[in-house]
Amino acid sequence: MVTQDGEKVVSVIPNATLKAGFMGVKSRVHSLVFTNQRVIFARFTMADGKQLGQEAKAAGISQKQGWDLLVSRYLAADPDTILAENENNFAVPLSQVTQAKVKTESASQGIASDALILKTTQQKYKFTLGGSQPQARAAIVAAGLSQ
Repeated sequence: MVTQDGEKVVSVIPNATLKAGFMGVKSRVHSLVFTNQRVIFARFTMADGKQLGQEAKAAGISQKQGWDLLVSRYLAADPDTILAENENNFAVPLSQVTQAKVKTESASQGIASDALILKTTQQKYKFTLGGSQPQARAAIVAAGLSQ
């Protein structure tokens, strides 16, 4: 959907955990919705997870494949509607994003995890990805934030 001002969703990275707080105690799951104008940080709550699980079950697919349902929903949605879904959702203009990088990090227990780092003129956001690196890289490229 294209809004009156020409904004449209171009890509989505679901199941990205925004690291926050001491030892990650304030970490929260988000979907990163990239439009041609901004990045929307859409909070994913336990209630959203329950609903998505029910939708996946009704569609006869696994919960992991359920993320594809969420991506499809966001790709067809109005960006302002996505932003208004949760009071904790927020957006950053693409013009403020100075770096978007996907990489593999090793944890202290020796388990590697995929991470996305978004640096803006105001802040640095670090996410642990629940999906694949190629999918995240493709989303970044589609948003014009080539790696």
